[in-house]
Amino acid sequence: MSLLSYGARLQSWQVAHQSDAVNVVLGHDAPAAYLTDPHSMGILAGRVANRISGAALGWNWQRYVLDANELPNTLHGGRVGFGQRHWALEQDGPRGAVMHLVSEHGDMGFPGRVEVTVQVTLTGGTLSYDIMAMADRPTPVNLAHHAYWNLMGQGDVLGHRVAVAADNWTPVGPGLIPTGQIEPLTPALTALKTGKMIGEATEEGCDMNYVLDQGHAQVDAPNGLRLTVATDQPCLQFYTGHKLTAPFRPFGGLCLEPQGYIDAVNAGFPVAIAGPDTPYRQISSFTIGAA
Repeated sequence: MSLLSYGARLQSWQVAHQSDAVNVVLGHDAPAAYLTDPHSMGILAGRVANRISGAALGWNWQRYVLDANELPNTLHGGRVGFGQRHWALEQDGPRGAVMHLVSEHGDMGFPGRVEVTVQVTLTGGTLSYDIMAMADRPTPVNLAHHAYWNLMGQGDVLGHRVAVAADNWTPVGPGLIPTGQIEPLTPALTALKTGKMIGEATEEGCDMNYVLDQGHAQVDAPNGLRLTVATDQPCLQFYTGHKLTAPFRPFGGLCLEPQGYIDAVNAGFPVAIAGPDTPYRQISSFTIGAA
């Protein structure tokens, strides 16, 4: 497993399978390539992951104007979000690392000073993320692990099957901004949820947010490898990587991002809050093994 301090990124993960080593994570070979990577490859996204409509939020009777890096909205915390910062490496070992980041009040327009610590641990075939954030005043925080998975180690993920423990999703309008509703899955999304191959279920690709019934999802690849995601988060963003560009290929990797509700403050969804007495906490794990 290779981690980078730049964005707290997961660069690679070699898994032994059928007398071979399979790199199940899409990434750049050269760390410097991440400086210009447009795909949030492997980052820990924040301070608020995913999209915020109109690059602004109303909070505690005030309006905060944010960095609009995906006009007219904010994506993954802005142009210099947590995925574009060098995290301090506090502990390093053969089976994991602890990284720390401080985001000052007004950073990318967000209120409050936030300190984030992530402990990444590899135990057997399970990669665990224990994330905690403290703030000097109540403020929205929503972090998401943004690895691109390809259990074949090469080619595309069209033959992968994805099953998610969810019956509902948050439909979106222009710019992939949620409408504020929670609705039952459409037939096409149900096909993905029940384990149909990605290439059979969608030709255009998918970038949507499941509302989890249980914090569980599973991916099975043609080579017999299985990825199991477990999380305490209420939602899971599923992206088929259909917009990937060179040096990668469309559908070259898929994302399963544990997270809170998208655009929660503006859309009226439950908001994840960090404060002096209420730390933000997320525990998510990714297990690779034979199906």
